[in-house]
Amino acid sequence: MSVKLKLPTVLNDEAFEKHGCDMDEIRWFVGAFLAGESGDWDDEDEVLGFLSRDLKDQNRHGVYETKTAGRIHIVGDSEQVVVMPDITFAQIDRNSKCSVNTCNCKTTHHKPKKSDDND
Repeated sequence: MSVKLKLPTVLNDEAFEKHGCDMDEIRWFVGAFLAGESGDWDDEDEVLGFLSRDLKDQNRHGVYETKTAGRIHIVGDSEQVVVMPDITFAQIDRNSKCSVNTCNCKTTHHKPKKSDDND
């Protein structure tokens, strides 16, 4: 019996294609993210938080060093993944009081809206 797995929606920052980044390389890192690879974290709490959230299929955050796009951030779960350059993530995250991976407050870290969602 074969099982067909549903692939998540992947939203890439348009800057990747605009600047000629290798999209196959970025797709490889998305696959690593979905396979439970947290990326290039130095902080053990971030890694453990990522792994815990991955097992529960909760929204999580991975950081990866690429050859053509520099440092990238991947945020999401098995339904939706957003891939963005480091500078874009820094602008979004600058006022955050905690990390997605280590958050234990009652505030939920929501998934980003799809571009076709209405407000």
